[in-house]
Amino acid sequence: MKKTYTCSFFGHRDSPAEIYQLIRKQIERLILEENTRLFYFRGYGRFGAMAARAANSLKKEYPFIKLICVMPYIERLETYDEYIENNFDGSLYPHGLEFVHRKYAISFRNRWIADNSDFMIAYVKHEYGGAFQAMKMAANNGAHVFNIACTKYDMD
Repeated sequence: MKKTYTCSFFGHRDSPAEIYQLIRKQIERLILEENTRLFYFRGYGRFGAMAARAANSLKKEYPFIKLICVMPYIERLETYDEYIENNFDGSLYPHGLEFVHRKYAISFRNRWIADNSDFMIAYVKHEYGGAFQAMKMAANNGAHVFNIACTKYDMD
């Protein structure tokens, strides 16, 4: 049986809308060429919203893919029930996160996602911040990172 892979998404909350098609094309390529079946999302920001929308549009063609929202705070699971139900196949609260101080929950969650990703689609334009740190962690762990910010996204 062929190994299946995971993909995650990290990018700036103010990512330009023009990159939507690039995100969608990269997700579809990973499904078809890399046997990627599980997609981890953080559930906020413009980049994350575009990635979730792109993956959901592809889920119609590839119903076997799974979209999971990885939550940093357990108490938000109920608050986000409708959002998760409408956009993902489920949610996940990483093991060990319950022992982390709330102040570090997002960093822990981001590290967990980076550690558990075979591929990452990113939109990172500068070498600081959470998206950059996650991208760096994933690359250091052997994940293949596709930084759309390094791609000319003129769709003509």
